[in-house]
Amino acid sequence: FIYQLYALQFFPVVNKEFYKSWKDLDGQEITVHARGSGTEAIMNLMAKEHGIKYKNISFVPGSQVRALGLLRGNIKASILDSTNWNYVQKEAPGKFIVLPMGSVSASDESIFATKAFLDKNRDAVNIFVEELLKVNREINANPKSVAAERKKLGIMKDLPAKVEEEITPYFEDAVKNGIISDNGGGEAAAKSDLEFYTLSGQIKGENLKVEDFWDMAPLKAAYSKMGFKK
Repeated sequence: FIYQLYALQFFPVVNKEFYKSWKDLDGQEITVHARGSGTEAIMNLMAKEHGIKYKNISFVPGSQVRALGLLRGNIKASILDSTNWNYVQKEAPGKFIVLPMGSVSASDESIFATKAFLDKNRDAVNIFVEELLKVNREINANPKSVAAERKKLGIMKDLPAKVEEEITPYFEDAVKNGIISDNGGGEAAAKSDLEFYTLSGQIKGENLKVEDFWDMAPLKAAYSKMGFKK
């Protein structure tokens, strides 16, 4: 891994007619995105922390699909991204609640490459990471910049108006919740990832180190030019 694009921002959502706490999910079925996904890792970690065991974990790709399942009553407990949690609240006010996750922190989307590729293309990778940092910092400074740049560059001109309207609110929400790092995640994100995925059982091993999974050289090169934001 060389760069964290987004940190996890998911909401464990349950139909409050059936469940009101993590303990209520003991012996019950839940639905997540996919095997090995961040959504599965979160739900497994919560099960460990609350001393419960699910009856079954179903895999339904797509947060929007799971949101529709909740609204139709086919799913009673799942995990959604912020956009679809907002959608569910709008469509069925008061019907669903979010179960608390505490201070869960880990990467949701990251950039990774093989060591051979990094060694062969070090200069190009360094430039790429610098540009990613510029974009992240611009978004955090001005969430409206994403929609503005899309228009300026003519990207996805056929995007439906309804979807276009959701661009700025999505990034405003992302900035407010701190899921876009001004520093590309860095060592702090790497340490959080190791802790999170080890506790949830997604990564197994002893004496795991950041350098076993992350190559910090591109980020450090970018910091030397652009600074490290605190």
